[in-house]
Amino acid sequence: MPRHTLFVGGLSPKTRAVAVAHEFERFGKLVRCDIPTPGGRSKRFAFVEFIYERDAEEAFRAMQGCHIEGHSVTIEWANREPARGWRRDDIRRERERERRDRRGSRDSRSQRRKTRERERDKDRDREREKDKERDKDKEKDKDKDKDKEKDKEKDKERDKDKEKDKDKEKDKERERDRDRDRERDRDRDRDRDRDRDRDRDRDRDRDRDRDRTRDRSRDRKHPRSSSRDRHDGGNRDRTREWDDRDRDRDRERDNNERHRDREGHSHRDRDEEREREKEKEKEKEKEREKEKEKEKQKEKEK
Repeated sequence: MPRHTLFVGGLSPKTRAVAVAHEFERFGKLVRCDIPTPGGRSKRFAFVEFIYERDAEEAFRAMQGCHIEGHSVTIEWANREPARGWRRDDIRRERERERRDRRGSRDSRSQRRKTRERERDKDRDREREKDKERDKDKEKDKDKDKDKEKDKEKDKERDKDKEKDKDKEKDKERERDRDRDRERDRDRDRDRDRDRDRDRDRDRDRDRDRDRTRDRSRDRKHPRSSSRDRHDGGNRDRTREWDDRDRDRDRERDNNERHRDREGHSHRDRDEEREREKEKEKEKEKEREKEKEKEKQKEKEK
């Protein structure tokens, strides 16, 4: 009997004829590769038939102790050919099935790729939406920061305005203190002038009283004749008239000096009032300019 057919034992129950043929085709062309499956169950052995005997012998030597799909197989020469009744799997049929499976696998792979691509697209869309939300959050944060900066600037301006108001109040208090000091100085000057006038009047009255007492004492010590008395009486009347005239003159002088002093004080008061009014007008103009600048800044911010 020519040695063309090999008996392959120890296969896995899930091993198919195509896998066995794939292992033995490298040694030569095959006629058939059959796995008996009576009742739909594999007997875990196969028959491999080569065209040429030398190819079968080479496979018999090389495949001793090899593994097919994880199972070690035993290879022997077949004593007889397999019966035709339980030959169900032909190589062509197996190859066709394999091709179909490959096509199905290709289709399944393509479907998997499509599903993967869809999932990737969905993930990309999600990431884009997340990026958009992050950008929106960043813009919101930027707007919040801008609002905070604006609030800080407004607070600074308010603090500056408060400080300016405080400075104005201090300046007004200083002006009030100055005005009080000026009024006190004026009152003091007036009191001094009054005291001086009183002292002058007293000194003049004293001098007059002294002169009269002297004249009286002279008349008592040195009595004169009637003619002389008459003459002296006329002289006394004249001296009295002169004294009265001198008194009137002194009084007029004093009154004129007082009037001049009062006019001088009144002129000073008027000049000081004018200066105060000018300073107030300058302050009002400064405040108007500041208000205009604030309005311009607000319009620029809007």
